Amino acid sequence: MELHEIVFPVFKMRQYNKLETIDNIVHVHTHWQSYVLDNRNLQGDTIGARRLKMRDSNIYPFKTIVKNPRDLVVSAKTNDTFVDNSGAIFKYQKTKRCDILCFEIKSVIFANSKAIVHFWEYPTPLVIPSNICDTSYKYACIVKYGAYYMLYSLEENYIKPFKKRL
Repeated sequence: MELHEIVFPVFKMRQYNKLETIDNIVHVHTHWQSYVLDNRNLQGDTIGARRLKMRDSNIYPFKTIVKNPRDLVVSAKTNDTFVDNSGAIFKYQKTKRCDILCFEIKSVIFANSKAIVHFWEYPTPLVIPSNICDTSYKYACIVKYGAYYMLYSLEENYIKPFKKRL
């Protein structure tokens, strides 16, 4: 599954022994017990809408939510298993070697729950969640991942360009 096909947010699955689908019901078998992950027979465009309707099932609990592509490529480990918001199950594979460049921050404009970050040497501003934008940082590392340009990190000092498998 390519990054542009994933419907965010995604939910990280913890260790399990087996995943199986029987009659459009996705089961997760762990060492301790079996759970229902999703019932695709129920109406609902998202996994959350369908799970709300599964009142009598032993529902698989999600512990970690990943809200955007940046958090997925930066924090996920190779072979972590996720479920996207549509109910698609995928394993994250770090297959792309990406350039990460550091740019000096020119200005930050806060609007609602977003921050618009402008740079001196980079023509396009980035929109990021305002809760991760701290005005004490002077530099931002940006990664081009396929069609996405994403914030990789905020830094106090300049960092030389580097490559990383994401």
